[in-house]
Amino acid sequence: MVLALDLAGVTLTDGFQKIFAEIEQERSLPPGTVHAMYKKNFAEQLGLGNVTFDDFFGFLAEKYSYNKVDIKERTLAAFKPIEPTFKYMGGFVGTRILVTNLALDLWELLRDTFKLEDVFDKCLVSSILKARKPSSYIFLKLLEVGGEEPSNTFFVDDQIANVEAARQLGIQAYLFTPSVWRQIDANIGR
Repeated sequence: MVLALDLAGVTLTDGFQKIFAEIEQERSLPPGTVHAMYKKNFAEQLGLGNVTFDDFFGFLAEKYSYNKVDIKERTLAAFKPIEPTFKYMGGFVGTRILVTNLALDLWELLRDTFKLEDVFDKCLVSSILKARKPSSYIFLKLLEVGGEEPSNTFFVDDQIANVEAARQLGIQAYLFTPSVWRQIDANIGR
């Protein structure tokens, strides 16, 4: 059995969402402004490894008049473990795989800070694979690396597009909610 999880929003709190909201509040910007700019200009390129986390924070610092080191440190500090996720993973019998759309430099920082390679058996990082969720390539890679049939592969993400893409390949995919662990347990008979 395989349990595959997204990083930001499932395993760790989404530090980006927190810092985007702080920037909007501090600079009196309409809610969603920074996130929309991120999605339009950076999300895909960061996930594919074409730009770095450092590049993104340089842009934020310049555009919104912040100190680059300060904004980067504030964002890293905003990522926190989601305790129910870690508790569930601790009792899961099977292979645990992380599936994330992160720039390589941010992945390395979060991996080392939270010792993620001790928590997960394998890690699929978009900037290394040069493809991002919801690409079917990522989910085919998950099935290959996990070595299980789609019916024995459970995937949890906080983005519905990623959940739907995984389901198209027969993966047992769930949108992250507080009750997701009970839903998975019911399906595996635990």
